[in-house]
Amino acid sequence: MDAVNLGLSALATISVLAVVPLVSLLQQRLIGRATTGLWPGMALAAGSGGIVSLVLWAVRITGIPVLFAAPITALGALFAVVATSPLRSRSLVVQALFSAIATALVFVPAAMAVFGSAFNSLFTSAGLIDLGASLPAFVAAGAAGLGVLVLERGAAREAAVGIRWWPVIWPLLLVWIAWIGWLVGIELAIDASTGVLFVNTILMPVAGAVGGVVVERIRHRSNTPRGLALGFLGGAIAATAACAFLEPALAVVTGLIAGALCSLPTSSGANAGSKSILVTAIVAGGTSLLLLGFFARNLAFIYTGQPELFFGQLAAVFGCAVYAFAVGTGLWWLLRRLDGYRRPLPRR
Repeated sequence: MDAVNLGLSALATISVLAVVPLVSLLQQRLIGRATTGLWPGMALAAGSGGIVSLVLWAVRITGIPVLFAAPITALGALFAVVATSPLRSRSLVVQALFSAIATALVFVPAAMAVFGSAFNSLFTSAGLIDLGASLPAFVAAGAAGLGVLVLERGAAREAAVGIRWWPVIWPLLLVWIAWIGWLVGIELAIDASTGVLFVNTILMPVAGAVGGVVVERIRHRSNTPRGLALGFLGGAIAATAACAFLEPALAVVTGLIAGALCSLPTSSGANAGSKSILVTAIVAGGTSLLLLGFFARNLAFIYTGQPELFFGQLAAVFGCAVYAFAVGTGLWWLLRRLDGYRRPLPRR
């Protein structure tokens, strides 16, 4: 452990913490709503998720190395904010309980699969490939949040609201900068792959934005800030797992595919806000993890002709998503009674 390792760990931690409020801000901007009342619930969810992650690491349940302690805490906060995004109108107590329990039951096991040494999906020789913890931060968080929305069908379709370009674009630019810091830092080393990692983290969100814009244009003959934002986020989330393992050309292809897929269920304007963020998290995170099975440099199918890595990635994504969805659904079924009422979440 030296100054470079510690500095990169700090960079990753600060960058992930910067992404947390920006994602919440974008959620509101995607439906044209003010951020009034957003921050207390977001901060409480982030704090609960981060503290639970740190405590479970400190008692050595996770088997995650010391240098990842601070980044894991920040990633736990991000998981909690994404997973609780449908609950912003609920009481702070319920939000805190959901985020803390879901972090312990869902995020921590998924993080162990990425950073620990006890997990090897299908016992493949390569193990699970996921540089920046896309599996716990996005696939697991999105699936847990969708479990909430299944029970709250009143929030399943969210009315489209006219939004302006600039209030969406400037948070995306800040997200881009923070994401680069996150993925450069989380490697905890400056080595031969750092240059490719850096370039891919720049290219993939742009490719995702292009994919989202093109799909929206083809389907509706117009473009909106929502299509651009979801495509960009899809590319950024795809980069989270894959940026260090792809040649730049294949990284662009992966970003395009992720951005286009994220635009498909949302470009009609019928779904926005929390549902769009959750769907984008699952689709982009899962897509990049699966495409690594085909494209990962020197390991994947196009290099070896063996499907082993793909099936290992598939097992991890499918298993994590199903488990997180089940926990989110069951947990919210229990906790929503603490609100004192059973009315559906308001339409956003």
